[in-house]
Amino acid sequence: MKRILIVGGLVKGGGISKFIIDLYPNLKIPNIEFEFMVETGVNDYVDIINDNQLKVHYVTPFKDNPIAYCIDWKRFLRKNKNKYYAIHFHYDSLHKFFAIRYAKKIGIQRIIVHSHSSKNNLGVIKSFLHYIGKREIDKYATDYIACSDKAAEWFFFPDKIKNVKIINNAIDIEKFKFNPKIRNELRGKWKLNDDVVVYGHVGRFEEQKNHSFLIDIFYELQKQKPNVHLILVGRGSKELEIKRKVEKLSIQDKVTFLGYRDDIADIYNAFDVLIFPSLFEGQPISLIEAQANGLPIFYSDTITKSIKLLPSTKSISLDKDAKYWADIILGNSNFDVKRDKAYQVVSNKGYSRSELALKFKTFYENL
Repeated sequence: MKRILIVGGLVKGGGISKFIIDLYPNLKIPNIEFEFMVETGVNDYVDIINDNQLKVHYVTPFKDNPIAYCIDWKRFLRKNKNKYYAIHFHYDSLHKFFAIRYAKKIGIQRIIVHSHSSKNNLGVIKSFLHYIGKREIDKYATDYIACSDKAAEWFFFPDKIKNVKIINNAIDIEKFKFNPKIRNELRGKWKLNDDVVVYGHVGRFEEQKNHSFLIDIFYELQKQKPNVHLILVGRGSKELEIKRKVEKLSIQDKVTFLGYRDDIADIYNAFDVLIFPSLFEGQPISLIEAQANGLPIFYSDTITKSIKLLPSTKSISLDKDAKYWADIILGNSNFDVKRDKAYQVVSNKGYSRSELALKFKTFYENL
């Protein structure tokens, strides 16, 4: 029996957490057993963990106490150095590289480093640590994975890029198929008439998602097209700041904050357009979901071009101002998108969860 330790958060709202919790509970491979290391004392998937009898370990969060974090990892790896054949690190930056180095030191045979982002707002110290982390994995990692070309460039030096395995993120595509009945129910509940154009965004209220610029874009949209509404899904440290900005612009009657939701697949049906001006991403799962639903999408040019799966998915430069974005969005609002057929296109391009599971099954079997 080969045991593999999966490292990554299990906090709702995070892309890595969603990736892990969607993939591993259903990934059954003969003679391979997965365990999980959570780098926080809290997880939001207790029911899934219990229902699937997942074995989860904990270390002190790096952000709370970097020294305790390193000590916890050292103790854990010393105690379990003969238990794991491989450790798979699912990260969005490499400032927490200690465990990678120590895993190599104690003799873990396969050290897999998996990049889930193309950048991160780390600050000076963490940015320096990320660079050191790149040098560490250059020496200690045995396997390299990234969710996109830009994510590979963020983690790995140019001479290693050729060895990186690109594995796209994926979703339960059938779940996100457009449903007009749910659309009517939700828009009725929210008192949004059929003639209201509903713009939407799904993502954590953090710097990366660029909500402030998103509000600027919507402000320009509603000046040119009064019968519009914006729905924001998510929570985060910037939420109060964005609510205050909405009030300052006097558009609070046109903006709805839904908070964290478990019914994202339903909510996409109520949208007419998705706006996604992120400062950086790896390969955002929400854009795959939205395209499976058939939504026209306008996304920032900082995101990998591989995310474009439908003709109605358009990239716009972040160097352009909010009015330029609004003009482009309004000028491309009549897409001939058959929303109920879009999921088939996304599936045919290899973004189904079953396709992802097959890729990882093959990967782990060949370790």
